[in-house]
Amino acid sequence: MKCYASELGNSLDIIYEGLGSRLAYEFYIPVLQRTKLYWRISGYFSIDSLTIVAVGLAGLIKNGGKMRLIVGLHDISSELIEAYRLSREKAKEILEDFSRRILQDLDKVADEISRRRIEAVAWMLANGMLEIKVALPKRTFLGLGNGIFHEKLMIFEDFDGCIIAAAGSANETRYAYEVNGENLTVHMSWREGHSEYIKRYIDRFEALWHDNHPDYVIFPLPEAIEKKLKEKFYPSVKPEMDPLEYQESLLCRSLVPAAKLIQQLGEIRDFAYLGLGPLILYPHQAYAVDYVLSRFPYRAILADEVGLGKTIEAGAIIKRLLTSGKAERVLILAPKNLTRQWLEEMWDRFGLRFWLLDASKRAFVSAEGEIRELEKGENPFDVGGFDLIIASWHYVRGSKKREPEILSSRKFFDLIIIDEAHHARKKRYLESKKVESTRLYELVSELSITSPHVLLLTATPIQLHAAEAMDLLTIIGLGGPWVHEELFETYFRVVSCEPSKISRQDVLTCMEMLSWILRHYISRGMPKKS
Repeated sequence: MKCYASELGNSLDIIYEGLGSRLAYEFYIPVLQRTKLYWRISGYFSIDSLTIVAVGLAGLIKNGGKMRLIVGLHDISSELIEAYRLSREKAKEILEDFSRRILQDLDKVADEISRRRIEAVAWMLANGMLEIKVALPKRTFLGLGNGIFHEKLMIFEDFDGCIIAAAGSANETRYAYEVNGENLTVHMSWREGHSEYIKRYIDRFEALWHDNHPDYVIFPLPEAIEKKLKEKFYPSVKPEMDPLEYQESLLCRSLVPAAKLIQQLGEIRDFAYLGLGPLILYPHQAYAVDYVLSRFPYRAILADEVGLGKTIEAGAIIKRLLTSGKAERVLILAPKNLTRQWLEEMWDRFGLRFWLLDASKRAFVSAEGEIRELEKGENPFDVGGFDLIIASWHYVRGSKKREPEILSSRKFFDLIIIDEAHHARKKRYLESKKVESTRLYELVSELSITSPHVLLLTATPIQLHAAEAMDLLTIIGLGGPWVHEELFETYFRVVSCEPSKISRQDVLTCMEMLSWILRHYISRGMPKKS
């Protein structure tokens, strides 16, 4: 097993000073690569401090180690303190108020290094490797002023029982870490005269952790923050290296401003296709994409003839929505024989890393061949880190013996795309007048309730009966007279009939139906000319 004394004994110093990146290289990363247990106290609870705390955690994850973290509240308004003084139960509402600010900051994480480190925190939380508690000064709690939890302490233990303890500057803001630097005083259990310091550090941590400290009140991490971390930052790949160990990630930091500029350019129609890589859309494809994205919610039937690029149009729409942040979770349902094609098209043409749900193997498969197996009984649509999914609608729609898993999922998709969507229809038997919905129609009708954006792709929206087109239009939310099958059939009968055989009443009916479409869709849905 890895041991501090034998592997790092000669290289560890008792004093560290300098920029955070330097301390990461010289202390945090090498120590955590050999750590089994990691206890840490951080003076402030913010996204900056969380990013700093996460330095080197990938090494701890690789070891299968565990961590306990205590963070402090700060910047609490005097009004809030006064409102909840002397009430331990209501003091939790201070946490809720603070949680709202943290959640807002989580949505603003932009640079790659911060994101990867927070992903390590999310991984550990989701896998039971990390516990977080929050410390509130009793001075604040008792309404005697806005106290500060101003501690910074780290305790590391390796697989041989050797311990390293470090204390230092408590200012864990991003500016302090990257510009002013930080300092640490380090004690090692195998060095003479260090044991007493380590014992006191351990006693201090345990008193806080078990809520026995005379100066602080301890609460568990607010559930809302833990849930946000798990859902938004849970990575699809287990973190086993700190971002600083990847040379390319150093470049990412300098590219953040450019990435933000490109994202903003994507909102301008004339620049919207810059993010599609080497792909250039044909005019009819660009028009279709612009039209779909010109009205909210983004619901449409892409019914180009075979070979005109419905998949390309759908991919461009996905790319635009993901790049602009208007969608995060996307599900593509296609016939089983087309799912692999969709996976490769999204990756090769748009650089979108979708995961293919292989039902036979109970696993997710990437375009690069990576396989992530599912746990027994695990709902694939609830698994963290898999937000871009391709699946066979033959499997997802369920069967007589198996209910669709997706309908019992706790997570919803922002955008759902159905390929060969003409199978989502009602079967109409002419002789018996019987009408029977296909399983795919029932599934997509349910999903269209919880997912705001829906794209239906088919070159043949009508198979046998004109009303089949109405079935598709109903799924995407068409209303008014168009959802009445008799009126719908009247319209299609009139447009295919000899003018001399059309009655005045039929003309009036069709005019009313067209007027409804004009008022509700065409007049407010046409892309504006640039």
